[in-house]
Amino acid sequence: IAVVLLPYFSAIGVVIAYTTLYIIAFIICPFIRVEQPGFSTQKLRAGEAATVS
Repeated sequence: IAVVLLPYFSAIGVVIAYTTLYIIAFIICPFIRVEQPGFSTQKLRAGEAATVS
């Protein structure tokens, strides 16, 4: 990204671009749900122990 932006913008432009990307990532990360092998997505009832398969 810096290689592309530096010829057209100063170092401040690169810093702003990376800051913007980090803010966007911070906002969208909570919405990303990846199914991980070995972990159940079922809700546990009261008194039930969690198990990892």
